[in-house]
Amino acid sequence: MDSSRPADNPNPDLANTGVRSSPVFFVSDMQRSLDFYGRQMGFNVDDAYGDPVCWCNACLGTAVLMLSQPQRAVERTAAQVNDGYVWDAHIMVKDAQAYHNFIAANGVEILRPPSEAPYGMLEFVMRDPDGYSICFGQNL
Repeated sequence: MDSSRPADNPNPDLANTGVRSSPVFFVSDMQRSLDFYGRQMGFNVDDAYGDPVCWCNACLGTAVLMLSQPQRAVERTAAQVNDGYVWDAHIMVKDAQAYHNFIAANGVEILRPPSEAPYGMLEFVMRDPDGYSICFGQNL
C-alpha cells in the first residue's frame, strides 16, 4: 500500500453521511461570548440551552461554532495560545477582506491581517475573548 495517499473508503455508501462538523469552544463567560459573537462578529445564536445559557450554536451562514460554558473551569494549554499561525478553527467566507473590515471596526482583535496564502486563499486570523483563534479564508 502506498503510504503517501489516503486509503480508499471501504464503505463508499458512507461517503456522504457527514452533514457538518463544528468545533466546540469552552468559554469562561457565556454572556460575554454571546455578545462578542453576536454583536462584534455578526453571528446568529441558535439552539441556546440552559437558564442561564450554558451552551449554544454560534452561526455565520452554514459555519457553526458550538460554545459551551462548563460547570468547572477548563484551562487552555500553552500550545493553544498562538500568534496567528495555529488556529482553533477555519471558516470559509465569501469576501474575507469585507468580513475582516466589519469585525475590525467592531473592535475584534486581529492576530494576522488579510494576506494571500501560497495555496491560493486570502486569509486573516482573529482571537476571541477566551483566546481561541479563527482563521477566515476565501478562495482566490
